[in-house]
Amino acid sequence: MAGPRLVKTQVEMEGRYEERWVLVEEEGPPAMAGKDELSIVGHPARRVTGPKRVSGAAKFVSDISLPGMLHAAVLRCPHAHATVELDVAAARETHGVHAVPTSGRG
Repeated sequence: MAGPRLVKTQVEMEGRYEERWVLVEEEGPPAMAGKDELSIVGHPARRVTGPKRVSGAAKFVSDISLPGMLHAAVLRCPHAHATVELDVAAARETHGVHAVPTSGRG
């Protein structure tokens, strides 16, 4: 069993570094009861979902389609700090469009 010991640490505060000594009182790790507790460690684990993933039968969140579900698309300008004019009225009148969120600027 290890006794208390001093540990040197470095603390950063607003770009300044300070060295501090900390008294650490550690107890050793708990004693192990027996080897039967480690029967899984060191052995390959079987993936429960492996066969479904490999066969393509697994369902992912992107595979879900519910009735009345809306899908979104984001159109971004490829130019940084560019001024973009968007005809929001025409976008809202397009078939299948339920909403046209904008930044509200301009």
